Amino acid sequence: MSWQKGVSSSPVELGKGAMNPSATIALGGADSGTRTVTGPANDAPIPPNTPIKISDLSATYTPEKIGTVTFTADVLTIKALGTTTTCTPVNAPGPSLTLEVTAAGKAPATGGGGTDDSGGGTLPSTGPQDSAVALATLGGTVLLAGVAGTLWLTRRTGGARGE
Repeated sequence: MSWQKGVSSSPVELGKGAMNPSATIALGGADSGTRTVTGPANDAPIPPNTPIKISDLSATYTPEKIGTVTFTADVLTIKALGTTTTCTPVNAPGPSLTLEVTAAGKAPATGGGGTDDSGGGTLPSTGPQDSAVALATLGGTVLLAGVAGTLWLTRRTGGARGE
């Protein structure tokens, strides 16, 4: 969860490490309940009467059901100087993220004389490995485009000198 703007301000300075943020995210669709996201304490002092910039908050979510799962921002909690402040959205925000969870395939048939067609399977793998493959593919494409552009420019200028 990331923040575009600072949230409310404190009337007193919040020293380095004095403010600890967390929030809940409501799950909807194929899953339900809430998940808590957390982030680091402030890494620099926050002057009085200055909007508090919250660092990115994160958590791990493991899908348990197949279908569309929505993630909607819920309650922000700020703990600072022995106090706890909560901010609850009043404008009924819509989902910030929609995740489509699908099975990668069915489990193999089991049993004595019949088959087990319960639809069990494995969930797709997502995460850093997927990002690494995507970034490597993008990097390779950029490298090839750069080489092609260099060759095109050197051949073009080389041909102009020979005339």
